[in-house]
Amino acid sequence: MVSLETGGGTVESYVVLQAVVVQVVTEDRVSKEVTANALINPHIDEVLVSDYLAEELQVQVLYPRRGVWKFADEDKTRESE
Repeated sequence: MVSLETGGGTVESYVVLQAVVVQVVTEDRVSKEVTANALINPHIDEVLVSDYLAEELQVQVLYPRRGVWKFADEDKTRESE
C-alpha cells in the first residue's frame, strides 16, 4: 500500500512491481511486449498508461480527447477502441 496525492486528495493504492505484460494489439499490428508495474487505485475503473510505458510501446498520442494515436514508426492514425 502507498499513499498517493491526487487532484481529489490522498488515495490509498496498491503497487505491484513487474505485475503485467503489456502489448498493443490492433487489427493489423502487434507491438512488442513490455513488462510494467501495476498501480491500482480502488476508486478508478479505467487503465491509465504512463508516458514511459507509451514510449516503450512506441505509441504516440495525437489527440487525447478524441483518442487518436499512432505507432511511432508509421503515418497511419488510429482511434482508441
